[in-house]
Amino acid sequence: HNGGGGGGGGGHNGGGGGGGGGGDGDEGNGNGKNPHNETQGWCQSPETCSSGVDTGKCYLFKMENGQYLGYDSRPGVKAYTAGQDSATHHMGKFRFCKDQNCTRGCAVNPGEGFAILDIHGASNTGAEANNFLDAKPNGGHIGKTPDYSAAGRFTITKWTCGKYCLGGAGNQGVGPTCPSLEPALTFNTLDAQSCLPLTLVEVPCDVRDRKNNCRWDKTPGSCGPGDSSHCHCNK
Repeated sequence: HNGGGGGGGGGHNGGGGGGGGGGDGDEGNGNGKNPHNETQGWCQSPETCSSGVDTGKCYLFKMENGQYLGYDSRPGVKAYTAGQDSATHHMGKFRFCKDQNCTRGCAVNPGEGFAILDIHGASNTGAEANNFLDAKPNGGHIGKTPDYSAAGRFTITKWTCGKYCLGGAGNQGVGPTCPSLEPALTFNTLDAQSCLPLTLVEVPCDVRDRKNNCRWDKTPGSCGPGDSSHCHCNK
């Protein structure tokens, strides 16, 4: 089956006399090229790099216009847009959820679908906190839903250096929609490869967690609160 070696007696496993190796065998008896996926029947390189994204972290989405994605609670809008915070716009603090309980500690890899939970609520009142981003398609502006089963299914991948691109699971993508200067987002059902470039900014999920003290330190010798140029990360 695997093609005997050149020398000794070639049994089923391709006995090992001098020189000649086993045959083409890609099906995994140790000589195969894909020993880690024997049961799948197709070749896949082993994953050696991390996405850097997991379900135990919280993120801000800094969009390409320099603004953070957040919820615009005006009655005529009620959608996520990349705009400035105001009395009606509150930046989202997002978690990626592979299940309804948003189980922590799961890696989020390209092509794997997840829902997005927004821990923040609307400006002024905080209404509709801990809701999911919904699934509006084809120009409909993605908004909020408390129902996990109605949540949109997203994917994310590394993009250009330091950035990610937010797409859709299955046979749909994610793209911008109006307004132009502070765009909302929508699922594109006819373009599965569309995605929105963004910068993920990791932030504490719980602003009252004392472990937040260990997230970064000031550079030794700097005075006062400083800015990001005076900090180094402990993570």
